[in-house]
Amino acid sequence: MKISEVKKRIGTYVRFNNEKHHVCSDYILTGCIIRKDKDDNFYYLAELNDPMQRKCMLLVRLEEIE
Repeated sequence: MKISEVKKRIGTYVRFNNEKHHVCSDYILTGCIIRKDKDDNFYYLAELNDPMQRKCMLLVRLEEIE
């Protein structure tokens, strides 16, 4: 997902796809976080909630969201 799409997709279902951990499932996009690494590069994290388990929250790279 691109950062320009986040505003209109908050509160909707998105697909989290991580091949390394064999996860491909639907979650609710609840927010987006901007961070700065030690090399002064910015990156974005998506905040996802599991619709079945309200207390389960994931922070994942925005690039892993479809």
